[in-house]
Amino acid sequence: MVNPKNVAELAALKNKFKDSSSIFLTEYRGLTIGQLQELRGELARRFARLRTG
Repeated sequence: MVNPKNVAELAALKNKFKDSSSIFLTEYRGLTIGQLQELRGELARRFARLRTG
C-alpha cells in the first residue's frame, strides 16, 4: 500500500535534486552533535545544507 506521506516526501526530494547543481552522499557516523552543528554552520555559510535522516 502506498503511503501518501512517503509520496509527498519523495516528490520534495526529487525537486531538491532537480534544482541542485551538486549533491554529495556522505557517511557521518562517529561525529558528535557539536561537530555536526559546526559542519552545518560551515555549509550554511557556503549556501549548502546537511540533511540527516
